[in-house]
Amino acid sequence: MTLVNDPEHILALLDRAMRAAKRVMEGLMADHAPGLRSSFLRVMNLIPADGIRLTDLATRASMTKQAMGEFVATLEQEGFVRVLADPHDRRVRLVTPTPRGIELQKASAAAIEELEREWRERVGPRRWATTCAVLAELGR
Repeated sequence: MTLVNDPEHILALLDRAMRAAKRVMEGLMADHAPGLRSSFLRVMNLIPADGIRLTDLATRASMTKQAMGEFVATLEQEGFVRVLADPHDRRVRLVTPTPRGIELQKASAAAIEELEREWRERVGPRRWATTCAVLAELGR
C-alpha cells in the first residue's frame, strides 16, 4: 500500500512535475503580465482568436460563470481581452483576445514547447511519447 507521506507516490510525482512546469509559466507571467498569477494564463490559453462566449469559456475551464467573469474582468482590465456583446445575441458576452493577449498566448505556446522539448530530451523520445500517451489515457 502506498503511504500518503511517501515522496514517490503518484500524486507527489505529478505534483513535482507540475510545480516545475508552473515555475516556467510563472516566469513567463512575470515577464508579460506582472502581478497576474499563472492561473490567468490557463484561462488565456482557452480563448480562441475569434472569441468565445463567457459561459462556454467557464465550461471549458470547469469553472462557474461567476468565477470566470472575475478572471475575464481582470484580463480585460489588464488589456489582454475584450468583452463585447455577441453580434448574434446581444445578451451574450463574447470574450476575444487583444493583440496583447495574442502575444501572451504565443509566448505561452513557445514556453510550453520549450518545456516539452527539454523534458523529451531528458527522458528520450520513446519514454516521452509513452508518458504523454499514459497521461492522456488517465485523464479521460
